[in-house]
Amino acid sequence: MKPISSMTRVEVAAYISSAFQQEGIRVILSGGACVSIYSEDKYVSMDLDFINADFAKRHQLPPR
Repeated sequence: MKPISSMTRVEVAAYISSAFQQEGIRVILSGGACVSIYSEDKYVSMDLDFINADFAKRHQLPPR
């Protein structure tokens, strides 16, 4: 795996989503990052927003 600092926005989103999935928590990418990906960076978002689709409690989330 390559370092996170050299990943694209899509790769980082997939990496984070996979980490949650390994914990049994389903998340969905939302917000500006989706617009960035969809618009091929015509709009640039500087963060990744995820929806906790399974309503997992904070203690169930993977450590930072």
